[in-house]
Amino acid sequence: MKKKLFYGCGLFVLSFLAIFLMLHSYVKITTPNEHEEWIQKKGWNTAFYIPKKEKFTVPEYTEALQTYSLASVHFNGYKDKKITQYRYRLKESCNNEYIEAVILSAEGKMFESYIDVSESKPGITEMVDKDLYMDEVCLY
Repeated sequence: MKKKLFYGCGLFVLSFLAIFLMLHSYVKITTPNEHEEWIQKKGWNTAFYIPKKEKFTVPEYTEALQTYSLASVHFNGYKDKKITQYRYRLKESCNNEYIEAVILSAEGKMFESYIDVSESKPGITEMVDKDLYMDEVCLY
């Protein structure tokens, strides 16, 4: 009886590890190296979270464009191109809200990035170094 329980627990642990390794491999495969290098260059670490890849539409309203420009995101020359946005959850949090790095790319090339706070507390900021963000932006 104890032997069957031991084997059952072992099989469960091995299955869990196999699923974890497959998910980890999937995350590594779907993350372009240039994105990972850019995020690490700024001092951030990505959390173990499946990145989101979505179509991005350039906003048409001036208020939205001004919001992006305040975060140093400019769409000059990219308004008519197919833009893809990649969202990466970061390990760090700000006031108990998760933070995401968003990287915009067109034609396979990264052209802009910014930091987005959780959906429950919308707002974007410039993709700055982690220390600067935590010391100045996160305090508000």
